[in-house]
Amino acid sequence: MKAAVSQDEGEETRKKAYSLKDFLEDCKNHQEKVILDGNAKVSAETSPLHLHGKKEILDFISQHTESDFKYVNTKIFRKGVQGEKPPVDSYKINLAYWDLYIAFCIIKTTNGWFIKSFHSDKSGETMTLGEMLLARQVGELK
Repeated sequence: MKAAVSQDEGEETRKKAYSLKDFLEDCKNHQEKVILDGNAKVSAETSPLHLHGKKEILDFISQHTESDFKYVNTKIFRKGVQGEKPPVDSYKINLAYWDLYIAFCIIKTTNGWFIKSFHSDKSGETMTLGEMLLARQVGELK
């Protein structure tokens, strides 16, 4: 787990700070190295996925391959965690009816991953529940 970039406060880049492969490996085989933000846990529970708890969330993440993840950007974690303000890599995973947004970083004090965000992507590229119901009615979705 190595950070690849250094950034000033508020800077955004299109250069990844972390290895997605390493992140996925630890989500699958070393779940003790991963911490989830409380809001990320709540978002996972209330999402259409209804994932409850760290194990279900990490199992879901680890069932996806690197090619399923579409890189969005890297930004400094302005609010920070455990006194650190590391760069955070953000990705989208395109699911059948909506897009999942996930953001993570490494916390040096624990030498582990921190999942900052896990929620529906709100960039306007996802389908709302109303749109899904309408599409289902007209036969666009099965």
